[in-house]
Amino acid sequence: MERELPLPDDAADDSDAVEVARVWVTRQDLLVSLNMGLYPPGESAGEAAAWGEILADTAKHVAKAIALRYDLSPRAVEREIMARCNDTLGHYRKGFFGGLKGGT
Repeated sequence: MERELPLPDDAADDSDAVEVARVWVTRQDLLVSLNMGLYPPGESAGEAAAWGEILADTAKHVAKAIALRYDLSPRAVEREIMARCNDTLGHYRKGFFGGLKGGT
């Protein structure tokens, strides 16, 4: 198994494409690296809305992949993902490390 996923064809062909997230599963933790700054400083509502769309699109892709792999209904998988996500957000206790780079 590769340690990094391949770049999607459409991203490779688009000189304006930007990577916005990497997620790594380690022996002890889930590690996330985010490329913040999709919108200019002061436009937090736009940034939050953009990340809402990114997360929704990601959930759709995950649901489709799980549904194909295990012969399940994509909609049922989406509901399961969202139920777990909402439950986890409601009980989240993990501390965070790191910060913004580039003086932002």
